[in-house]
Amino acid sequence: MQCPHCGQEHPDNARFCPSTGKAIAPVLMTCPDCGREVKAEWTRCPHCAAFLQSQPGRFPYFSLQRLQPALILILVILGVGGAIFGIVLISRDNNPSGQGETTLPTMPASASLTLVPLITSTLPTSTVVTTTLETSAPIVVMTNTPQFKINIDGAELVFVPSGEFTMGMDPDPDPDKFWGAEAPSHIVSLDSYYIYRTEVTNAMYQACVAAHACPRPDANNSRTREDYYENPEFSNYPVILVSWVGAVSYCQWAEVRLPTEAEWEKAARGVDSRYFPWGNDPLNGDLANFCDRNCPASEKEMELDDGYPDTAPVGSYPAGASPYGALDMAGNVWEWVSDYFSAGYYQNSPFENPLGPTSGSGRVIRGGSWFNPASGIRTVARTGQRPERALDTLGFRCAVDSP
Repeated sequence: MQCPHCGQEHPDNARFCPSTGKAIAPVLMTCPDCGREVKAEWTRCPHCAAFLQSQPGRFPYFSLQRLQPALILILVILGVGGAIFGIVLISRDNNPSGQGETTLPTMPASASLTLVPLITSTLPTSTVVTTTLETSAPIVVMTNTPQFKINIDGAELVFVPSGEFTMGMDPDPDPDKFWGAEAPSHIVSLDSYYIYRTEVTNAMYQACVAAHACPRPDANNSRTREDYYENPEFSNYPVILVSWVGAVSYCQWAEVRLPTEAEWEKAARGVDSRYFPWGNDPLNGDLANFCDRNCPASEKEMELDDGYPDTAPVGSYPAGASPYGALDMAGNVWEWVSDYFSAGYYQNSPFENPLGPTSGSGRVIRGGSWFNPASGIRTVARTGQRPERALDTLGFRCAVDSP
């Protein structure tokens, strides 16, 4: 097809122009579940998380109402099959000699079914090392949760089990501890899910751009590096200058999705209301990438040094891991999530699997960045950005439903 922006010919399946980064002939449609406007090429609705296209071999989005006709048909078939099976058994009992019986064919030993999972298991995790908030003494929590990798982009996943956790915090007069949108503290219950262990990297995002499924970042540089995105030296650094649309496009290309705000916060803080992903211990240069003495901002932590003037390679601070093993949940780059932003949303947030407001002008970003001091990388810190914004302090990670 011909690109309306640059006039060049691109493959018919290209969704973004590799020269300008703009969408090629977007087609809009309505999500059958929430009724909101989505693009025809999207595989999943960013508003209600429903699948918009069939996902063979993936984790499907089930609707019981849609399955009712199929369930009724299955029940009828089972009923008829059971009756026939009963007749066969009676006939067999009346024919003890076995004459007239038919031998059923068996599957050859060489024949087998091949299943292609969305996530491929790596080494199982038997222990998770964490610390108590009171003493900082190491404790070991036993778990049988395996770790996985996404087949498409090679991303490592960590498992977050279902259950309740405390989201947000109550107001605090200290502006370094409370920005205003984190209140009130409330209990949320989530289904289990997986989330990327680290933020999406330049190399990972380049593969999506090469597949014409993602728009290019707005620029090639970072704040202190002129050659960043396309420089192999920074291939394992977080991709930046990507809008919310770019983040959604990447996750859809990888056949996963952006996490909800609630999923992001639980993955970052666990169930014990910790201040940072690693606990309540004070920030230091071994725990996160934040605005330290090297940072080109006026408000910085002059006594601390994290080793980088802006972004750092993903996973550089294993001591700052969250209770589930997710890395860089504090600092490095802010992260897009799926929810619309509303400062007062927590006052009416649903108890189960909240998806955020149904509309808004901005999308939530979480986690803080290399440009924030300690107050900005708290597990509860939240703010919003317009979805078309692309910043050198902003990236993302993806999530996937638990099978």
